[in-house]
Amino acid sequence: MSDQPAYLRVEEAAEYLGIGRTFAYRLANRGELPGTVRLGRLLRVHRATLDAEMARRAAGEDASP
Repeated sequence: MSDQPAYLRVEEAAEYLGIGRTFAYRLANRGELPGTVRLGRLLRVHRATLDAEMARRAAGEDASP
């Protein structure tokens, strides 16, 4: 089992991706941040989904859904 949490706060996802917090929230609210889940009023980002999307983009696959 990994020491890393399965879900990140949007601020943590922004830092992980190297983007600004405000931009990350904008993407999450638009549904454009992969792995974003709304839990009531909270937004969380599924780390494994985010990792898979980053790997897919690094491999040169199309980023569109």
